[in-house]
Amino acid sequence: MIQSDFDQFADALDATMNYYDKPISADMTSLFFEDLADYPLEAVLAGLKLHRRNPERGQFTPKVADVVREAQNFLRRKWLSADEAWAKALIASDESLTVVWTDEAQYAYGMCKPIMDEGDMVGARMAFKQAYDRAVSKAVSEMRAPNAFVSLGHDQEGRKTAITEAVSGGLLTHERAQALLPDAGVQMTKEGQAIAGFLTGKVAPMPNMKADFMRRLQEFKGAAKATKSPDEIEAELAELKRRDIEERRAQAVEALRGQK
Repeated sequence: MIQSDFDQFADALDATMNYYDKPISADMTSLFFEDLADYPLEAVLAGLKLHRRNPERGQFTPKVADVVREAQNFLRRKWLSADEAWAKALIASDESLTVVWTDEAQYAYGMCKPIMDEGDMVGARMAFKQAYDRAVSKAVSEMRAPNAFVSLGHDQEGRKTAITEAVSGGLLTHERAQALLPDAGVQMTKEGQAIAGFLTGKVAPMPNMKADFMRRLQEFKGAAKATKSPDEIEAELAELKRRDIEERRAQAVEALRGQK
């Protein structure tokens, strides 16, 4: 976090402490901010929310260590699991295929490749998963996000498929995909570009989708004011936004698949 994040952080921490009937002083807020400063604001805010919702730890007032634990859990979810990364590594073993993977997956693949070359796929998988989990844990502890890159295969059509899927999954931006496939016709309609941009945070959602979501949001707020507690409203707003995001992601995937 940076100093300009302090007010938003302080509001979230104050709300959380009031939730536990434990008002926090300005000095303690500054102490929390200092101890959590190495983490991005997004992860810290998520850490506070995840702590409140934890069935066990959420029964107790959070300490810095609790927020750190949940912030790291939040960051960890941005990475592929070891099994998902192993599936990517198997693709990388075929030079005709294109694979979009991370530094950590490539490192783990290098560690298991000698075992794979001996024909021991079970041992190779175990070695890969152990090396990958170590590398990702280190990256999370250093607050690093996944850095995806592309290993291009010989199969031209396979390149387009792999890169298009990486765009739909948020691993690559549309601009980067176009740079990798300038002549492959990775084009989308304006609607597809809007949704794919939403996935990467660079393009606004489609106007009709945004209007529909805002309409539902206003209807919900009007109905909730008289009957819901602040915590219930926050939880249900988060669910409403989650459903809206899922709808947009689904349409982004369809828009992208339609261009193959």
